[in-house]
Amino acid sequence: MNDGNGADASSTSYEARKAAVESIRSIFVEYDRITELKQEFADLVTRDNAASEGGIILLTGAPGSGKTQLITDFIRNYPAQPRAIVKPNGDVADRIPVVSFEVSDLGLKAMTEDMFAKLSGLDASAERRKDIEQDIVHYAREMETRLFIFEEVHSATQDRQPKTLAAYARFFKRMSNKSMFSLLLVGTEEAKQVVAASRELERRVLATLEVSGFDWNDANEREDFLEILDGIDERLATVFGRKSGLVEPNVAVRIHRAAEGGTIGLAARLIERAAILVLREMEAPGDHSVTLTHLARAYESQRLTKGGFNPFTADMEVVPQAAAATKGRSATRRGSRAAARDRNFRP
Repeated sequence: MNDGNGADASSTSYEARKAAVESIRSIFVEYDRITELKQEFADLVTRDNAASEGGIILLTGAPGSGKTQLITDFIRNYPAQPRAIVKPNGDVADRIPVVSFEVSDLGLKAMTEDMFAKLSGLDASAERRKDIEQDIVHYAREMETRLFIFEEVHSATQDRQPKTLAAYARFFKRMSNKSMFSLLLVGTEEAKQVVAASRELERRVLATLEVSGFDWNDANEREDFLEILDGIDERLATVFGRKSGLVEPNVAVRIHRAAEGGTIGLAARLIERAAILVLREMEAPGDHSVTLTHLARAYESQRLTKGGFNPFTADMEVVPQAAAATKGRSATRRGSRAAARDRNFRP
């Protein structure tokens, strides 16, 4: 059917529903551990580095654990303030208290060029690296930057060469030496290799923190995991007309297992894939929702090696208290977190 504007109405409807399904990646619940981590980062922003070198925190987590979302959500609290700084000579500058960069697997020079470009808006590809570093510090001083965040630090370990690790470690140490801003280094477990490549850098680390999955056997962590699943289910209900029961113990425990021990990014991608399978069936009449069958198909389709154990078809043991936890979640607690669900989730 054509909608009169040259577009097929059924196609448009499918794309709209698909966009709604994909929006489950925007579900974000700020549970206690996340709040504590963000406070650690905030303390870096306000830290007085004048008496010594800049403070450093190392944050690690498995792929899909939510590191990127955590950083994105944190940075929203420190927006750039255009033309907020007025110099004695009348010049003005933007105030950017927190700046994030991505560690490049193309090498340290490429990363510093990207840093310079992000801070200055200029191309520095023809500059020597030490000159670029000086300019980076200059622009950070001009914009009163308090925290540099380096994501994907594990990318520095790609070639497995000790000299590469040492070069990145020396760079981070030089940045810390400026005593102007703190550093937050973010990556997978391999990021620790970069810090360990310099004994001096390692000694400057204030804390090594971790974003981990949810322990199903811990009542509080299970509650947080169920809270996030419930937020996803509510979003899917706007597409399918009813909830899919993702927090039911027999379903939730399987999602937890499939997500490699409650890694929320993996869970979100799995449920998204299952929901897309449901969308493709919606031309047929009847009620539609994500079922164990859809989850089993989604899990199998995402595996590189087909066959073997599938948590959605196997017998799974459910923690007895899980049912009570699911039914006993208070409306007050859920309501207090509702606003956080509108923040972007980027696994």
